[in-house]
Amino acid sequence: MQSPFLIYRLLKSGEIKLIEPKNILDVFESVHIIAFYLFRVKRLYIWVGSEAPRDLKNLIPRIEEQVLKRNPSITILRHFTIEGFTNQTQEFLLYLKISEEEYKKQLDNWAKKQKLMIKRIEELEKQLNSLDSSRSPTEKKIIAQELLEQSNELNDLSRIQKYENLLLVIEEKRKGEEERIAEEKRKVEEERKAEEMKASKVEEVLNSTNYSLNDYLNILREANSSESTTKNHTLSLLTTCLNIIQRDKNAFLLKFPKRINDVKYLKNRISKLKENN
Repeated sequence: MQSPFLIYRLLKSGEIKLIEPKNILDVFESVHIIAFYLFRVKRLYIWVGSEAPRDLKNLIPRIEEQVLKRNPSITILRHFTIEGFTNQTQEFLLYLKISEEEYKKQLDNWAKKQKLMIKRIEELEKQLNSLDSSRSPTEKKIIAQELLEQSNELNDLSRIQKYENLLLVIEEKRKGEEERIAEEKRKVEEERKAEEMKASKVEEVLNSTNYSLNDYLNILREANSSESTTKNHTLSLLTTCLNIIQRDKNAFLLKFPKRINDVKYLKNRISKLKENN
């Protein structure tokens, strides 16, 4: 069975949205502008809530054109804009089969709900402002999303814009944080691979017995690192370092002039390791 009327809510974009409430009384919230087309009398009533934003009121002239565009088969004989409680309001409610008492009770109930939402917004804003810059963007996003939801419920256009912008900023920070963490992980992975390559290079040199002065520091570093888990392995590495020096001491000192005491240092370490074996 076809409904006796069409109901549209005017959006901040200037578009209209078809709504089909279970209870027609629920659409009467003081922050909205609602259009009703009554098939029987071919009339368009535009109900303007007492707290509807001024920017939204400026869009009222667009409503009739959009209703006709969406419903090319209908005709609008008369057009009424309803603000406050007038004779036209009473006539309008009569067509909707809503009593004056029911109508006013709905507006009172909405006003109570509105106060609770405003209080919740104030609490959330304090909570958001108390978060310092070091807190996770996710925490701020959760609060900002609820603030946006509450602002949409209240049809508070300035707050809606504010929290839409805030969510964009938070999302940019979140992406930046993710990129920073990803970059840190990449650097750690690169360092790990570099260390593996160094260790691999040392093993390659040790296995080939074809040492050069350029291998000296890598082998010594491996001997000093926590990777040298066995005394025998460390002893082998230190002995290799000593052999590199002794093979051509003059060339070694020419390349590493500050390492003049390395022979003594290596011999002492090798001696201690052999004693403890």
